[in-house]
Amino acid sequence: MLISPKYKAAEIQSRHHCLTLDFRGQDRLIRSDSFVEAWNRANEKERRKLLNICNTPNSMKLKAWILKIMVGGLEQFPINILRQLASFHCIKNYSRMTKTNLLIALKEKGVKDDSRNIK
Repeated sequence: MLISPKYKAAEIQSRHHCLTLDFRGQDRLIRSDSFVEAWNRANEKERRKLLNICNTPNSMKLKAWILKIMVGGLEQFPINILRQLASFHCIKNYSRMTKTNLLIALKEKGVKDDSRNIK
């Protein structure tokens, strides 16, 4: 099946728009006071990780990085972030789980308390 050039252009425009929105979300986080505080607290290794995160538009990874630096392990993450992580790691029925069950399911998937493998 041939796709018209117009359709391809619209597809590219849509993809570009989504990337732009993702980068805007990431930009808002980077401009926040919590980001500055997390950056100041982070060691050199963590800062290098952050620079890799910033190369792609993924505000969830950036939020996880900030939370890791600011508060520690998964137990400290708010339930909405745990649900985002559960969704990312393809955990079924995550939206119905309690915080305790989310923590158990994430640990079973191999997501570590120190968040090193949050993708």
